[in-house]
Amino acid sequence: MTDDPTRPLPADSTDVVSSRGPRVVDPTRTQPVDPWVGSAPVVPPTYGSIDVEPVVVFVDRPRRRRWPWVVGTLAALALICCVGALVIWTPISREYPAHLELGDSAAGFDRVRDPDIDRASTDLEVEMFRKYGVDDDVAAVLADHKASQRRLVLIAATKLILDPGKELDQAINGITDRPVRNITDYHRLGPILRCANTEDDQSQAVIVCAWADHGSIGLGIYYGSWTMDQAAAALRDLRDAVVRRG
Repeated sequence: MTDDPTRPLPADSTDVVSSRGPRVVDPTRTQPVDPWVGSAPVVPPTYGSIDVEPVVVFVDRPRRRRWPWVVGTLAALALICCVGALVIWTPISREYPAHLELGDSAAGFDRVRDPDIDRASTDLEVEMFRKYGVDDDVAAVLADHKASQRRLVLIAATKLILDPGKELDQAINGITDRPVRNITDYHRLGPILRCANTEDDQSQAVIVCAWADHGSIGLGIYYGSWTMDQAAAALRDLRDAVVRRG
């Protein structure tokens, strides 16, 4: 029986080999398969220059810790301030605070008691409190034990004095309206102490001496046969006898 090529293929057969020709494949039953499905795309090579935008990569470098230096600097400044304050305050603390104690006699001098003198002394003390805001003050007339004709007017006060030299200059130059002459330093006696020649309000020649430290200031006006050296030594002794520290 001759094979008819136009005869339909059996239902359960996908292809039939004909003795007269090649295998016949049913295109409706079998699809072609792409072996490259699912693989990465192939980029064809390119030649020549390519304009590519540069990529900037930021690298985060570890930062140095600066706070130890800051703390160290602040600590050094605090130490310097403390040392400076200590250096400044140490001499002040030796002389301030202070108060005055003057009885009927002191350092070889007797206090002259007289109603008019006592009244004038009290008025002067009140004025110093009101005008200068001192912590303590005293005003008195003193007579020498050995020579009663030699007298001095003592005016002293206590307060915090940051610049004793300046206060001393003001005391010497402001004690009278008369010219002040022959200003002499007596720092060798211990305190900051100066003396000078001048005149009182009645044009009588007098010697004035003054001391000043960080806690007290005092002024002596000398009448009689005083030399300047004697007046300076007398005021130094009175300072040591009258001023009490602490």
